[in-house]
Amino acid sequence: RLYLNRALRELLGIPAGQVDDGVMESAHTAESLENLRTTAIPTAIRDGMWTGESTFLDRNGREVPVSQVVLAHRDASGACLYLSTIARDISESKEYARQMERTNVQLEEMNERLEAQKSELQASNRTLERLNSQLEALATTDCLTGLNNHRRFQETLRSEIERAARTGSTLSVLLLDVDEFKAYNDTYGHPAGDTVLKMLGDILRDTARSSDLVSRYGGEEFAIIVTDSDAEGAMFAAERFRVAIESAPWPERRITASFGVATQSAAANDPAALVALADSALYRSKNRGRNCITHVADQIGDQEMAEARLSPYAELLRTMQQLQSNTLAAATETIKETLLQSYDATVLSWARILALQDKETQAHTDRVAELIVRLGRASGMNEEEVLYAKWGALLHDIGKVAISDEILRKTGPLTGEEWEVVRRHPLTAYDMLSAISFLRPALDIPCHHHEKWDGTGYPAGLRADEIPFAARLFSIIDVYDALTSERPYRPAWPEREVRDYLRSQSGAHFDPRAVAVFLSMLEQTDAQRPDGGALRAA
Repeated sequence: RLYLNRALRELLGIPAGQVDDGVMESAHTAESLENLRTTAIPTAIRDGMWTGESTFLDRNGREVPVSQVVLAHRDASGACLYLSTIARDISESKEYARQMERTNVQLEEMNERLEAQKSELQASNRTLERLNSQLEALATTDCLTGLNNHRRFQETLRSEIERAARTGSTLSVLLLDVDEFKAYNDTYGHPAGDTVLKMLGDILRDTARSSDLVSRYGGEEFAIIVTDSDAEGAMFAAERFRVAIESAPWPERRITASFGVATQSAAANDPAALVALADSALYRSKNRGRNCITHVADQIGDQEMAEARLSPYAELLRTMQQLQSNTLAAATETIKETLLQSYDATVLSWARILALQDKETQAHTDRVAELIVRLGRASGMNEEEVLYAKWGALLHDIGKVAISDEILRKTGPLTGEEWEVVRRHPLTAYDMLSAISFLRPALDIPCHHHEKWDGTGYPAGLRADEIPFAARLFSIIDVYDALTSERPYRPAWPEREVRDYLRSQSGAHFDPRAVAVFLSMLEQTDAQRPDGGALRAA
């Protein structure tokens, strides 16, 4: 006989009072009923109880999962009198379990995606670290010789002077200049001159101690920081370098160098002063006949002897010497700033003089000078490098003073001979500016802004990173300003076409990295304009 309680009757939809012995068949799924008959009931009869899960069918035929217990009730002899079952609807817990399972699957998928993104980020970070290292190397390495560049020299000199002050040690600065290098370039060509500079860089690197810092200071001038060295030790080191250069197997003719040496002292205890003194001693070596070494202390001794012979003009000569070779050592920060402002004003005046015959030239010079300052800062130059780049931009076409107006103003195509004249103007710029000590670090732009990334430029045919960094930046600016400006023989290009052209020449004419920085800078400027427009109308 089958008895059902109220809850089960409601679930199955059986009215009260109606008893249907066949309800078990209709209330279970076939699989659940089979399990009940073959497993649950036999187990309960044998063991007294069975527990498990079954599936009921409600009044609408919907499957209802239940947790079920089947109990066997026995008489005194142990015979089974009847079975009872308790069933609990576990639909909600089953649904919750399914939701938890789906959630776990989603979490696993999210974890997999996060792990993939983490791997991508780690790979990107490694790439960024590598690129940053490359950029740092580019920013502090001379591309032609592989030595440290002017920036790295200045930074290291400053830190070494501070270290020497803390530890009580001394250091010396050696400046050397290749003798008669202009004549070598004129005779054998600039590629041969570049070979000499590369070989010289190797010789200096191989001869230096591990603690020495060898740098290309600019042009054919090199600088060496000799740490933990007094004047005598510095002179010995300079002689070692001098002999190594003189005795090297040079390809065309013997190469020599003149040296100027200055040792840290109370009168020369900052980078500018030490370099100024070494530079003064270097030019003393040039005047003595080249291929020799002068320590600034020896130079001062020579000067004192001359003053004794020229009394009563000794005080005047001493003052002139102070101004010429030791100005920065004795100067206050205010005087140094004034001196830099004077240099800046001098360069600006020269640029104005060069542009007197052509108002567009003056406007072009002003624009490119402003742009190189912005691009230099955006590219990571320090303020000193930015100042030198600005000076180089202001004087970038100074070599054109040697080109006739007939060629400069020619509207038709140039002949081969005329092109040769034009292509020499960077060399003319070098000849004009290299003798001016404060402009030597600014020579990169006047001398190399017509070089091309693929090596097809002039005057030296430098390629890629062989081209000085400032010149790579400026070549983009020079072309950009030229194309966006009116010319007698053509109208200005639309801004968008100019930017597309720069992109198309990335990797051919221009350094791709520099193009990316320049275009990003222009886009930032566009975004900051009230009208959202470009620098010039498209």
